[in-house]
Amino acid sequence: MLRPSSYCGIFGYKPTYNMFNKAGAKPAAESIDTIGWLARSIDDIALLTAVLGGQTPQPPRGPAAAPRIGLCRTELWDSAQAETKAAVETAADQLGKAGATVREIALPQAFAGLPGLARGTINHFERAACMAFEWDHHREALSPQMRRYVESGQKTSREEYVAAWRGRGMPRLAAEGVRGFDVLLCLRARRSAKRPRVYRRSWHASDVDGVAYAGHDAADHRGPNDLPVGIQLIAQRYDDDRLFAAARWIGSASGCLSGWALGVDG
Repeated sequence: MLRPSSYCGIFGYKPTYNMFNKAGAKPAAESIDTIGWLARSIDDIALLTAVLGGQTPQPPRGPAAAPRIGLCRTELWDSAQAETKAAVETAADQLGKAGATVREIALPQAFAGLPGLARGTINHFERAACMAFEWDHHREALSPQMRRYVESGQKTSREEYVAAWRGRGMPRLAAEGVRGFDVLLCLRARRSAKRPRVYRRSWHASDVDGVAYAGHDAADHRGPNDLPVGIQLIAQRYDDDRLFAAARWIGSASGCLSGWALGVDG
């Protein structure tokens, strides 16, 4: 969700976990996987969300007041491309001038190291389980990357997997002292797209902002070669409607934000 929308400069959406039934979809890591959308507009995403969520679609609406936005520089900030950091800082400055309340916030210690847990221990263990049939019967058809994931998961013990959840787990924004914001603003990916109109699966877990594993959303700027640079907006779990409203306000208040990936913590 992060990379296609970020690299292509379009809107994407990661909803609250398990909002949409995953029946019929091939899981990778079931405790992390979430079905979401890629579209050209926030309103298209909101309409599809309402229909598939069994709700009656409502007219688009913004927030009752300018949103409270937390500018969040996560643990991967220092390793991000200069253009991506500039996009986040520029967006924060312009949104503040447009009337939003923008304050810097540091994520609690519970979020430290989250990419390694989600992309490593948890993801690979669950991926090895879901790919067991393919591994036994069609191993040669799997990509080298997928084979590495499965092999890593097979080497991970059940005790290590459970310890990853118990010891660090998946922290929730609402439970970690960031209740004073409607959304958080941060990087979507460390780098911008490398080639126009082409999305390649040539990334590493560290390319993704660590908080993305708790939930994510984003906006679009330009980086090297005039290609998109993504920005995330993060909302608390079950605050999907508030996220849409805040995104509409931001889109109308700042013309520099043209493509978003929207998501919720958990």
